Amino acid sequence: MTSLASNRDSYCEGVGLLLKLINYGGKSEAYKIVAEQKARIPRWPALIDELSKLEDS
Repeated sequence: MTSLASNRDSYCEGVGLLLKLINYGGKSEAYKIVAEQKARIPRWPALIDELSKLEDS
């Protein structure tokens, strides 16, 4: 997700894809991706903010 994303719109689009994954039954996989991205890129506040929205839903 982050190799192509460089702005909040891209991050929002990525979160939308993760929501689709959750809706198709991939909840544990989606949350694993979220945790990996948060650990990998902790200094990108916009990305962390968008991923946190996913966890709150």
